[in-house]
Amino acid sequence: MIVEVSEIDKSFQNIYMKTSKIICKVLSTSLHVLLFFSWTSGALAFDVDGYRAGMTNIELENAINRNGFKYIALENSGIVAAVVNNNGKVTDIAASFVVCKGKLSLYQHSLDFERDYVTQMEILIRDHGTPTSVTVFPRPFVGISNTYSKVLSSTWNFGSDQITLEMTPEVRDGKGALLFNKSANITYSKTILCN
Repeated sequence: MIVEVSEIDKSFQNIYMKTSKIICKVLSTSLHVLLFFSWTSGALAFDVDGYRAGMTNIELENAINRNGFKYIALENSGIVAAVVNNNGKVTDIAASFVVCKGKLSLYQHSLDFERDYVTQMEILIRDHGTPTSVTVFPRPFVGISNTYSKVLSSTWNFGSDQITLEMTPEVRDGKGALLFNKSANITYSKTILCN
């Protein structure tokens, strides 16, 4: 099933216009550009929500537990922080992590689209300048063949550090039935740890 893109395109146009206004506002202030160059010139690593690049598995497990989640190791160096109910059943995934060579190299968590996406974009532009790249790409749905959503991805690169903010508008089928709610997530990574 191929999803009609007219509603998706309208959502992207609205987000694009809001994002463009934010970018123009930031570019008009040279101080932000100066801060961007100052920030990117040093050797940096992410340190967010109690998770920092280079943490060992044991440190990561302790941080996940401190934040009230359950540490679950997956195949291929993946780890999740799971929300567990009183019966011990996993009800949600709070965050995802990747460990390379025994060190934390990637941390990703979802954002509340309505409440957090534009605010997070404003913070990233204020603190780090305009994104290094902005792309739109299709992402297939798991379990629904030939159905894709469009993803708007904004990325900031600082040497081996990277921050990526993504948003996906809601997707409906040709009859208007909701297939996928709008969503957003943010990823922090230190790519040099995997080399």
